[in-house]
Amino acid sequence: MSIAKHVLALLLLAVTIQRLSGETYKPSITSWTPSSAGFESTAALPHGAEIRILVVTTGHTAHSQGEIIIYPESLGYAVNPVARWPFVKNGQSLVFRVEKHTGAGGRFYIEAGTPSPYLRADSCTRHADYDQLTFDKGWILNVKVLHEF
Repeated sequence: MSIAKHVLALLLLAVTIQRLSGETYKPSITSWTPSSAGFESTAALPHGAEIRILVVTTGHTAHSQGEIIIYPESLGYAVNPVARWPFVKNGQSLVFRVEKHTGAGGRFYIEAGTPSPYLRADSCTRHADYDQLTFDKGWILNVKVLHEF
């Protein structure tokens, strides 16, 4: 092979590796803070953003089920949830996409629990590309919010 072909092959390999690494590591565009209504996003989420949740543990065996609910921010009035997953289990992955009609441009709340989704939000630990939300009674969720700008 000629030198030009080797250089071209190395360039294509470098671009492919860079693209793949960019797809596997994308930092979350927001973090979460404990509030009286669960965990609140620290930033408004734009249209098209995805909230990805991994249920690490519900604090019980794999056979126990719980519920996770996402609410949009409201200004003093009750709103319906924009996403609700009843019967979640340890290890389950959930995805919610923020659409215009679901409160795009606002903040969101995540609630979790067994049998009702009203556990006290304990702490949020920031990791490289996601946040780990810890609720009362052993609930742990890994949450990542992605958006293509």
